[in-house]
Amino acid sequence: MGQGLNRAGLLCVLLAAAGLRFVAPLAWPIFCDEDNYAYAVQQLHGLPWTAWTHDIARCCVKPPLLLAVAEPISRWLGSELLALRMLSALAGLVSVGACYGLGRKLGGADVGLATAALYASSPWTVLHERMALLDGPLAALALLAALVTWESMDRGSWRLALLAGVLGGAAVLTKQAGLISLGAPLLLALLLWRRQALLPGGIALLGSALSWMAVRLAAGGDDVEHQLLERWSPLEHVGENWVGLRDAVGTYLPLPAAALVLVGALVLVYRRPRHGLFVIGQLLAWSATWVAVSNFAPSRYYLPALPYACALMAYGFLEGLASALNQPASRRWAGAAGLAALVGWSAFASASLVLDHGHAAMSQQDDWQYRSGWPSGYGYPEARAFVLARAQAGDAVACLFSGSHRVAAGCDRMPGLNSLGNLDPASAELSTQLAVARGPVLVIAELEEAELRACEARLGGPQNVTALAHFPRFGGSAGPAVLRVATQPAVPATD
Repeated sequence: MGQGLNRAGLLCVLLAAAGLRFVAPLAWPIFCDEDNYAYAVQQLHGLPWTAWTHDIARCCVKPPLLLAVAEPISRWLGSELLALRMLSALAGLVSVGACYGLGRKLGGADVGLATAALYASSPWTVLHERMALLDGPLAALALLAALVTWESMDRGSWRLALLAGVLGGAAVLTKQAGLISLGAPLLLALLLWRRQALLPGGIALLGSALSWMAVRLAAGGDDVEHQLLERWSPLEHVGENWVGLRDAVGTYLPLPAAALVLVGALVLVYRRPRHGLFVIGQLLAWSATWVAVSNFAPSRYYLPALPYACALMAYGFLEGLASALNQPASRRWAGAAGLAALVGWSAFASASLVLDHGHAAMSQQDDWQYRSGWPSGYGYPEARAFVLARAQAGDAVACLFSGSHRVAAGCDRMPGLNSLGNLDPASAELSTQLAVARGPVLVIAELEEAELRACEARLGGPQNVTALAHFPRFGGSAGPAVLRVATQPAVPATD
């Protein structure tokens, strides 16, 4: 493929990737992790920046970089959720461009373009890069860090190594899993085994290590480290993690594409052993680590591994299966047709996600988290809209749930209403907290039957609690409800 045609192809891939990630960014429900991150950014408004690290650790127990970047952007856009989703989508575009660089390093411009197209169109990446999650930005930073580290060690360039250290450090400051990026310079040092590569590799390694030390020493660092250690369960959950990964691969990758990863790995190791071993090593570092040592491994955790899987798929097709044909013209046509079919299947699946989140194919675990289970956020915007339409100016509103859907329910932001905020349904002080309203309170609640009966008892009996509306989650009966709670005015204390 000519250079001009290759550039035009890359531009088309980037435009398609942007469409899949940026169209209708607020159309999907707010997953509970998104809600927590958006709420953390919301709490930063008005705080001095020196307090941000501690407040982010308190709200969502994560390193501060992405949420700190989102704070000024959210002021401009007027929405913390939108700011985080835009940053995640932008990170997806960066990953597409970096995938082009990875594929080009392995097998030239054609492999680069194929790698970028496979990543850009994958429903696995589109699903998570449309959401306000940390995994998309982590994947982009980790891939850039690995590529720049590789280039710096090839050239013996300490300047590129400094850039690699900054990128690796940024990955660690985005999410604790960024520590896996420490493996890239270590693996390259073993594979290259040249004296001129050791200094750049050490510089790149130092960036990630120093960033983790900064996270640990900052206010709230103990909590951030503790959450990482909570995932640490070596070999205890291998079976269930493997089943989850296999289900995700079967859902988001067509069978021929998954088989091409193995073909690409074999052909690449045979033709370019160091390149092949590095790509396989990175793929395993970002996937097998979660399977082997984590007590919980949803499909989004594997996002940093997907660029390497896409590169092996592209290489396996263009340099493996397609190159088996004898005629160059036949090889080109076979490669183009086969890749077009793979990319077309992926793009159709991704477009289905964008247009119909409720019915598109998802792995079983993702379906529960993003659609049918309590983390999904389905029903909360509708409950909020019902309250805003029903309430009169000055009426009291409150939320009763675990706290994972504060932004979706919006109890802290009810214009013209007296918001009592998010209250703990198990609190013995619940009746007193609601009585501050001195009248009926509209409540957005998601409670199990036993929790609802306990709340009714705390509020003086079921006669004081009236269900006004119920908004079930997709495909189920559970979901948030709007209740009307009759309260007694608080009795003033007497001497």
